[in-house]
Amino acid sequence: NSNSESQKIQYQLSFENINDNNDFDALFTGDISKGNENTISFGPSFINFPGYLWELSSNSSIILSNLKNINFSNFTLSSKDQLIEVSGGVSNYLKLYFDLKNVDLEFVNYFRKKDASKLSGLVNGTFWYSSIKKPIGGYFKIRDFSMNDVLLGELILNAQSNEKRKYLALNGYVKPFQKPKTIELNGTVSLDSKKNMNMFLDFHGQD
Repeated sequence: NSNSESQKIQYQLSFENINDNNDFDALFTGDISKGNENTISFGPSFINFPGYLWELSSNSSIILSNLKNINFSNFTLSSKDQLIEVSGGVSNYLKLYFDLKNVDLEFVNYFRKKDASKLSGLVNGTFWYSSIKKPIGGYFKIRDFSMNDVLLGELILNAQSNEKRKYLALNGYVKPFQKPKTIELNGTVSLDSKKNMNMFLDFHGQD
């Protein structure tokens, strides 16, 4: 019965040189299945930053029951040993989770000012975004954390924005290698155009 069968539409979306530096490309291909639930499936797809090619898993999909119910299913981006898994969606409000596995922190430097401190390390943890309560937050463990090529140790970090997304509150600690003491840190990072950072460090008797 053709009325009960879903209809498939193939698509291809290509983006080239879409940022100011003309070095960001993306390609999305796949099928859109129309039925009781509309499903966007993905074929060979990627997002390309300078030095980082992120490929979308072939079993990734977005399921739309209606415009108020959208879910990400098996939505995974990978780049070599790095993995970002996206889950959540929209059900009355937007809530997304990003699970990070072995993500190179140097990726963040691309989005920062050229004169900002250079960060590196391998990130594992979860980041979330919500359109209502506690909008942005996360918990991260960063191995071999370094700043400006100075190796500091393992960084454990909690982050949580205020309700209006004006700033991000940070607290955590760095455990230097082969030392029992830790360096505790807490402070805030503004999320508006001012880009201010206030950070306090407690060295707990570090030499």
